[in-house]
Amino acid sequence: MKKYLKHLMATGVALAGIMGGVALSSCGGAKDKNLTGTMTVKATAKTLEITCGIKDPDNIVNKGSARVAVYTYDDNNTPDDKSDDKETLVENKTFSAIPNNDNTLETKVINNLKINQDYLLKFYCTYSDQTHIFEETHYKTTSKGQSEDNPIEISTADQLFNMTSDLTAYYKLVDDIDVTKYSQYNETNGVSPIFSSSKIFEGSFDGNGHKIKGFNQKGSNQYQYSGVFGYIGENGKVENLIIEDPVVSYTRSSTVYYGAVAGYNKGEISNVDVINANLTYTVTTTSTQSPAYCGGFVGLNEGTITNSSIEGVISSTYKGKVVIGGFVGTNMKKISDSKASVDISLAYGTSSSSVEIVTFDVGGFAGNSDGSITNSIATGSLDINYSFTATNTSINKYIPHNLGGFIGLYNGGIIKGCVVDEDITFTSSQSLITNLGVFSGSISTGLNPQAFKSNVVIGNSNTINITLLDKDGKFNYERNIPSDTDENKTEMTDRKFNFGLFNTLDEKYIENFYKEHDMFALEGTLSITLDATDYAKASLTKENEFSANYKDLTLSEYVLKYIESAIVK
Repeated sequence: MKKYLKHLMATGVALAGIMGGVALSSCGGAKDKNLTGTMTVKATAKTLEITCGIKDPDNIVNKGSARVAVYTYDDNNTPDDKSDDKETLVENKTFSAIPNNDNTLETKVINNLKINQDYLLKFYCTYSDQTHIFEETHYKTTSKGQSEDNPIEISTADQLFNMTSDLTAYYKLVDDIDVTKYSQYNETNGVSPIFSSSKIFEGSFDGNGHKIKGFNQKGSNQYQYSGVFGYIGENGKVENLIIEDPVVSYTRSSTVYYGAVAGYNKGEISNVDVINANLTYTVTTTSTQSPAYCGGFVGLNEGTITNSSIEGVISSTYKGKVVIGGFVGTNMKKISDSKASVDISLAYGTSSSSVEIVTFDVGGFAGNSDGSITNSIATGSLDINYSFTATNTSINKYIPHNLGGFIGLYNGGIIKGCVVDEDITFTSSQSLITNLGVFSGSISTGLNPQAFKSNVVIGNSNTINITLLDKDGKFNYERNIPSDTDENKTEMTDRKFNFGLFNTLDEKYIENFYKEHDMFALEGTLSITLDATDYAKASLTKENEFSANYKDLTLSEYVLKYIESAIVK
């Protein structure tokens, strides 16, 4: 039977089977005796990773002619049965880098195979009109990765990046992996181990307490989702992982989702820590219909994230609409017991467009949220420099910019038992409407005392520096309005700046609501400076926003431990 035939290159016997439409036969010329090849195969549930090498001292083989043909194999015959076995060609893989004289190995992966299936592999090459067969052998895909108890083990960068071949399998990291040198996977092409705009990770990844170090992703408009996992689907799960020294540097002119772990999460993430992240997002779109969701950890969350953290820096230049948070850009579902220790810097990209609409939601933890955020911490700094030079003030004067130490814009949902410990610097040149709150920049819905409570602002040693200037050194200033008469009219500009220790709601409403529900606490004293030549239209609320001691609030042990460590004795 052919199943038991191997190394036929010296036999001179015809090999039954067609490879890519070419009949194969072994040959036995004098120079063939110096021609040798090696093939090793690693099997997973749905892939065969084939590594080949050829030694060709006589330089007789056509470069790029080395191939491995992969067949499905059906052997139901007895050893005495002389009938042919059924073979069906699956793929004929070309190894373009071999042969060469230094015996360099080349690896190819055959994807989308059947689980626990027997395959026949034929390794061959051609020269002149001859075909030389090195090896004919069998390999079987495994059942690994089909259950949590039988995961595919990951110990190398190649294995990590090959996860894209099966986006539904169970994986387990069994060693730390440094991918710094693997620029062909990430730095050059901007690709993630597991993502593209058309691929979603629906599998399970257990980091097992190990780390992925040195992930470096650079790109310009190639992909919509950034991060190690790109897009985590509803069935996707990532846990028990450390991501160290990730670098994400991205430019995008349409809707995009940025995050070190994933740009978009619909699944479950738990016990994942990101250390020393360096994230640079350049948003060039000028349309609010194509927002950029920029988070340190995840760009947009429609799943569940628990017991996770990120530490590092985010730097962004934007146009149009951008949503930035130290942990998450936009949260639409659930985040708990997590921490962002991130320094965020944001600057508006200079433009003179007369139709440009600009806006931002920026928060130390979340840009905006209508989901649930509980028992979580934002610490670090926010440095926002807003210098709008476009002439379309008639539209932009109605679009607010929301900046908060914890959250930029609260759209509803739950924010409970959280703490903010941030320095905030806001510099505005020709700004229109800005809402700045030490905890929440703005609230778009009425407060529910059961949903938005027990939150704490740390004031010890923190500074809030606000500078409001236009090109003439004034925030609100008189300007001339052309009229039908010889005399021009004058009016004050429409710019408005709202500031509050907790948020920018109406002062009387804040006072009554907070006192009634005993919801928020300030620990320590904030140092606040407001530099504005003329802020006649600015609403500055500083008092009556905090009505409780943090010890009287219902806080998790995780948050309490942080507060007590952060308080200056």
